[in-house]
Amino acid sequence: MQKVLCIIGMICGILVLLLFLSDLILHFAGMATLSPMKGFSPYFLDIVFTIGGGALAAVSFLTFREQV
Repeated sequence: MQKVLCIIGMICGILVLLLFLSDLILHFAGMATLSPMKGFSPYFLDIVFTIGGGALAAVSFLTFREQV
C-alpha cells in the first residue's frame, strides 16, 4: 500500500508542477490566453506551487526508491 501512495504522490506532484509551470511560461511568453489558468494566478503563486509540486514529486520518488 505504501508503494501505491508514493506513486500517487509522484503523479500528483508532477501534474501540479506541469500545470503551474506551463501557466508561468505561457504567461511570460505573452500567450496568457493559452495558459491553463488564463494568467489569472499571480506570478508568486505560480512559482510557489511549481516548487511545491517539484518537491512533492522528489520526496515521493525518494521514498519509493527506499521501499524497493
